[in-house]
Amino acid sequence: MNEPQGSVPIIQTVQAAYGFFVSHWLRAVPAALIAGLAGTPGPVGAQQVPDRGFVPPIGSATFARGEGPEVGIDAAHVNFHTMAGRYQSFARLLTRDGYQVRSNSTPFTAPSLETLDVLVIANAMHPQSEDGFAPLPNLSAFTDAEIAEVERWVAAGGSLLLIADHMPIAGHAEDLA
Repeated sequence: MNEPQGSVPIIQTVQAAYGFFVSHWLRAVPAALIAGLAGTPGPVGAQQVPDRGFVPPIGSATFARGEGPEVGIDAAHVNFHTMAGRYQSFARLLTRDGYQVRSNSTPFTAPSLETLDVLVIANAMHPQSEDGFAPLPNLSAFTDAEIAEVERWVAAGGSLLLIADHMPIAGHAEDLA
């Protein structure tokens, strides 16, 4: 392609812009990181923390307070998200919308599921993850008996919300999925 006389080829323009960006970015980012990290409490890797002050807005509740379906949020399987932790705002939202929300810290059995309308399982992990975050191989977070009981409960009308993030956590829920 012929460039008009006196013009700068597009590739040179892009290279010049990129070079300018990189040279300024390399000077600005380290200073910003140092300034930002200087006031950071605790380890920088601890990124997923709940906003305990967040109150989700809601227009009018779907159910009268405490009259809605009963929701159990799993906390019995080394869950990454629990009602007392990262799903606290979710539990508050459901409660404000009239749902009856409780933490489920026992293995899944007919008696533990019989009063629930909805079971929320979020990023359940095998007990091996108590010693190291989601090590391989991915072992099931649930016993065969628990899986059979949840399948019976769902077949009888229970609603399951199974959340399984990226690997390796997803592998722990594979047998139930």
